[in-house]
Order: sequence, then structure tokens, then C-alpha cells
Amino acid sequence: MIAQDFAYLQPDTKEEAVELFQEYANPLYYGGGSEIITMCRAGDLRPAAVIDLKGIPEAGRLGLCGDALVIGGCVSLRQIKDSRLFPLLSAICGRIADHTNQCRITLGGNLCGAIRYRETALALLLTDADIVLFGLDGMGRFGRRCGGCWGRRRGFAPDPAKGLRPLDPRLLGRDGGAPFATRRLNDETLFDPVLGRYLGCV
Repeated sequence: MIAQDFAYLQPDTKEEAVELFQEYANPLYYGGGSEIITMCRAGDLRPAAVIDLKGIPEAGRLGLCGDALVIGGCVSLRQIKDSRLFPLLSAICGRIADHTNQCRITLGGNLCGAIRYRETALALLLTDADIVLFGLDGMGRFGRRCGGCWGRRRGFAPDPAKGLRPLDPRLLGRDGGAPFATRRLNDETLFDPVLGRYLGCV
């Protein structure tokens, strides 16, 4: 049982979520809730408001958009595993916790939670994934290809000049012989250490 009262809010847009976050002294964003519920029950967290992001369409998105794979922060590890759109990430998600917790833990929670394990980060780093965040200053994209590193950042200014290069479809398992992991040798060539062959130009 959680022995305190708090406001439970369900925004429909990312803009509304940011506005609600500013209205409360100690708010929390909520995606899957596995960590938040446990820590509130233990008395380690005492939020004034819990903002449930699952109603925001972008947060629950999982699929291809052109040549890029888009995974929202509220997509559960189980959904990622079952989709098999990204073989390495699917394999990693299947090894985290048990089935019940895989259905609750989200990608965003795994990357940004208080628990120090960030198992999904490896697959994202190996494929030079970009992280898109939304905050007071609007949309921001972070990643090696965008000229910065990603992680937890509070304030950022979006830079429309820094675009996202589409993820190579060979990394998504679409051609049947795609690797589980690749290593970028330079900006043009990928090498697959599992299959021991060059994948060619990106």
C-alpha cells in the first residue's frame, strides 16, 4: 500500500505533460510504474503528483517510420522483445527480469530509472541510436551523430540543423541475415563482429 495522497494526472499530449510537471513541487513521470510503486511503498519516494505518460501517442509508439525504428519511452520491454524489430534489443529485453516485470518495465524506465542497471543502453549505443527528449525548450535530439552524448539532461535547446540520419535497415533484421550487433568503423562502414563481415556503406 502507498501510504500517502498524490495527484494522478493523465495528459494526452507531451506539451500538457510538461505543463503539469511545472505545476507541482515534487512531480514524477510515470510509464510502467515498477520502480515508482516499489519506492513509494517503501517510503523512499513521496511525489506530490504522478504524471502518467502512457496516454501520449508518441510515448507508446513502436514501429518503423521510413528507414528509422521509433520506440517510445512507455513501450514495455515485453513489447520490444515480441516485436523483433531490433534483434539485439529484443534479446536483451528478454533477459531482463521475469515475464511479469517485462510487461511493466518500459524502455524509458530502464534508461532513466533510479535502479542503476541500464541493460537496454548497450544496444542503443552499439547502433548509434539517437534519443529524442521533449521539455520546456521543445524537442531535442541527443546522440553521437547529433554532436552530443545522451543521458539524463534537464535543460536543452533544440537545434533543427542537427538532423537524424536514418538507421540502417540491416540493423533491424529486415534482410534475414542482419547481425545482432555492429561496430561502426567510421562514418561510412559497419563491421559485424558476430558474422565477421563488412556490411558495406551506410
